Amino acid sequence: MNFSVAIVTRNRLERLDRLVSSLADQTRLPMEIIVVNNGTALSDPALREAASPVPLRHVERDGGTDLPGGRNLAIDEAEGDVVCFLDDDTVAEPTWLDGIAAGYQWDDDVAAVGGPSVTSDETLTPSQRLRTDRENLNELNRYGEESDHSSNWVPPGPVQTDKLQGSNMSFRTDLLEEIGGFDSGYKGYPLFEDTDVFAALWKRDETVVYSPDAFVYHLRASDGGWPSGRGREYWYWFARNSIRYRKQRFAETYPASLFRLLLYTEHYPPPIWRQLGAALLRGERRYLSQLRGYLDGILYE
Repeated sequence: MNFSVAIVTRNRLERLDRLVSSLADQTRLPMEIIVVNNGTALSDPALREAASPVPLRHVERDGGTDLPGGRNLAIDEAEGDVVCFLDDDTVAEPTWLDGIAAGYQWDDDVAAVGGPSVTSDETLTPSQRLRTDRENLNELNRYGEESDHSSNWVPPGPVQTDKLQGSNMSFRTDLLEEIGGFDSGYKGYPLFEDTDVFAALWKRDETVVYSPDAFVYHLRASDGGWPSGRGREYWYWFARNSIRYRKQRFAETYPASLFRLLLYTEHYPPPIWRQLGAALLRGERRYLSQLRGYLDGILYE
């Protein structure tokens, strides 16, 4: 099995070099690294020097800066049996790709493999207490609600799961092409474009594996990356894209999902009545943006 690593980047050369260097130090090397330039100039020679043990292709995107479109271009370019996606503000542990490869040995029908994407500072110190639960913590339900603990969940061994975080995920390339890749209809902040794909796999009853050895650090960014930049615009697009996701992947339960979103949810996000209360009683204005996003999603998506 051959592995292509795809990185969609924008304005993060220093962080990108650090990630590519970590890929060059893997105990199992990928067959190629594909860097998709999502609208900004990069220093290709610096990247090639950092990735010297691994063939690296720098792909200039012709128009568009949305993350789903960048991911789809990477799929088109990938030559491996498996295409692995890492965010440009991650750093991979040396065992990361071995962990990905081990996940595909779970059984013959594994569709996707990923692992922890632990929120960390620049020294690679985790920002949260790590959880070691043996049971699946990344769940989907039939109303489009989700739980995702990839930022601090490191189980003692591989776990079959429902979804992975977009910063550290991989797919069988042919299967990803079969389901149509990523939906560029997710606008604004890149939210729910990854969950959308896992919902499609979940409804097909495909096998997804969460491998603890496929471990990356997800750096806290001061330049708009994870998890900074969570202002009112972020929460507007979180809400609006969540409605698109529910309409698109869970059309059969969409009316019920809106009712649940208003009053009760099993997983994230919290129901609207709690968000509205926080906006009115505590003056938390970001919830007002979130509520507007829900309304625009219902009306226009």
